[in-house]
Amino acid sequence: MSANSIALDSSGNCYFGGTTAFYEDPACSPTATLASQGFMGLGGLAFDALGNVWIGNVTGSPSATEDVYSNTALTNKLFSVTDAYSGPGKAVFDTQGHAYVPFSGYDGVNPHGGNILEIGVSGNTWSTIQTLQASEGLIAPFGLAIDAKQNLWVANDTNVLEFAAGTLAPVPGSTLTVAAGTMARGVILLPSH
Repeated sequence: MSANSIALDSSGNCYFGGTTAFYEDPACSPTATLASQGFMGLGGLAFDALGNVWIGNVTGSPSATEDVYSNTALTNKLFSVTDAYSGPGKAVFDTQGHAYVPFSGYDGVNPHGGNILEIGVSGNTWSTIQTLQASEGLIAPFGLAIDAKQNLWVANDTNVLEFAAGTLAPVPGSTLTVAAGTMARGVILLPSH
């Protein structure tokens, strides 16, 4: 099995996801037991401030969900964020507790749309606060990061885009273009940014 996503919980336990399973990694936490859960295509893995685990899960072509569980045994599903696009990626969270979930629309061959949902959570329910789409310059958004100013950075196929906190308006002059023949799949920010 190949791993395509990794996350640490608040206790420092290590979890990783492969294409079709979610595991706790004994190498990171020697006392942990290996656990798995079947998925059709795992695309992202993250823990929110409450310890809930968010898992990007392709449920069928082209649809996908972001499944949210309250426990790492994945026996208590809180809700599933649904979207028409495939390719769910790793959720990121701002200081207000909003989740940003990318659905790249990437079918493994060509980028063809996609969006990012800003999600508000209340208990076991969720609501879409706003959606970023192709009209904001998205091609195939996958990797996300939130900087110290709460701006959202998006790995967007051939470039990296920055969106302002609150409004999610594109920040003029912030677009970074990747080298020809390569694809942007993730964003990592320095602590000073």
